[in-house]
Amino acid sequence: MGVPQGLSGVATTRPYYTSTYVFVSMRDRALHLGSFDDSSLVGPKIGLHALGASGANTPPAHALARRGMTANVAGYSMWGDGTRANPQADILAAVAAGEIDTAIVWGPIGGYFARPSADRLELSPVAAASSPSEVPFAYAISVGVRDGNDVLRTELEQALDRQGPAIRAILDEFGIPLVPTVRANDSHASVETR
Repeated sequence: MGVPQGLSGVATTRPYYTSTYVFVSMRDRALHLGSFDDSSLVGPKIGLHALGASGANTPPAHALARRGMTANVAGYSMWGDGTRANPQADILAAVAAGEIDTAIVWGPIGGYFARPSADRLELSPVAAASSPSEVPFAYAISVGVRDGNDVLRTELEQALDRQGPAIRAILDEFGIPLVPTVRANDSHASVETR
């Protein structure tokens, strides 16, 4: 469950949702961020999830580095040290506490953990990548099966089709920001809120 459509090494079903990275900021700050090329992104302290010692960076980290905008970045642990639940929420708590001006997080994380502060926190989808060489920000999420297991993939797609309205209701209930489905590896797909 929850693999990007087109992930190498597995066969993937049709996506059951598509989400994007989001800017999270305080509503009363009225930053209204939407693009890495937005001039109001220069100067504010920006929080990003750090993925760990593997050296992997998130698409927002790549976008900021590409623009030379790393001086004001603060890293927040994605996984924590294993001693407490939900370390992914720390970055949103930092926005709410004024420790950082904005966070750029994967939409499902932002949507879920912003729900208790939805009246104070604003989530804005990150605009589609501005160049073909840029890492995409929106991802179609699918179920992965062993490559070549077309029977299981077809059965799962049928189940996803039958359960589509229930899946959509769960996504809505948990505050997951949804965008139109994009093709695998299509960094220029439209990213509009529903």
